[in-house]
Parts: sequence; C-alpha cells; structure tokens
Amino acid sequence: MKVMDWISPASGLVGALIGGGASLYVTRLSHRAQMELKGVEIHAAQLDREDAARGRIAAVLGPRLAAMARLLREEGIEFDDGRENPDWPLLVMEAELAALEIPDRQLRELFTGSLFALQHSASSFQYLNRAPQVAIPPLLDHLVQCLFAWRRGDPQPEPSQAFEDATEAWGHWRDEHSAS
Repeated sequence: MKVMDWISPASGLVGALIGGGASLYVTRLSHRAQMELKGVEIHAAQLDREDAARGRIAAVLGPRLAAMARLLREEGIEFDDGRENPDWPLLVMEAELAALEIPDRQLRELFTGSLFALQHSASSFQYLNRAPQVAIPPLLDHLVQCLFAWRRGDPQPEPSQAFEDATEAWGHWRDEHSAS
C-alpha cells in the first residue's frame, strides 16, 4: 500500500472531526447566547413587574396623601369646638394600609412611623409648640417627595428642617407614651 492511499481517508477523517468540533462549538455558543438572552428577558420582565408595582403603590398612596393635605388645608383636622374631624383618621388609616405594600423596608418604616404620628397628631406634635395644621404640611410634603423619588428609582430626598423637627417631637411623644 502506498502512502497516497492513506492520505485521502485520513484527510476525510480529520475534516469530519474538525467539522464536527466546529459544529458542536457553534451550537454551544448559540445555546449560551440564547440563555443569556433569556436571562436578559427574565431580568427585564422582573424590572417591568417591579416598576408596575411601584406605579400601583404610588397611584394608591399618592392620592391619599393629597386628600390628607386637602382636608388639612380646607377643613382642618379639628373643628372649631375641638372635636376631631372624623375624615382625618379614615384618610390616615387608608394611607397606612397602602404604605404597608411598599417593599422597601426603610421607606415603609418612614411612612408607617410618620402616618402613626399623623394619626395622633393632636398630641404627638405638642413638643413643637405649634398647631398641627402648621406642623403637618412639611411632613406630608416630605412623604410625597419620598414616594415619588422611590417611584422613579431616585435616591430619597433629604428631609427638611421642619420634617426633622416634627419627627423629633413625635419621637419625644412616642417615648413618653411607650414608657407609661
């Protein structure tokens, strides 16, 4: 047998091995690209769900905060004879229930704590030496700013001095009432 007789089958075998290896490599690359694309699609779908949830929560909580501000501005939380406006605790409770849906723990705690202070506003802001009608608007403004910053995915805004004063007064009231 001559060497030339072996070259043709050997080159065919080498060609088949190279072709099979290249085919396997390209198939693996294709599968990997599909898996990466699927992972990107899953991540995009998850982001869409989170964005929809943020939008839903903001759509429920935002109008409640606006209704609280409107009631405070138009009617007040107390009538002239000192009785509490019965709409105020209902609005605060609705906002508290909506705030419980916020998945961000720090923001949820800010809302629930602030709304609890608003629920007890007649006494919880007594350390401010100003009427609740003066102390509450900065609190509501900050909550609205925080809600929509979270909705957009922006960092939380810095609280105003009026908000800091209100939360400090509320903290004193809470400490006093939790000790007794």
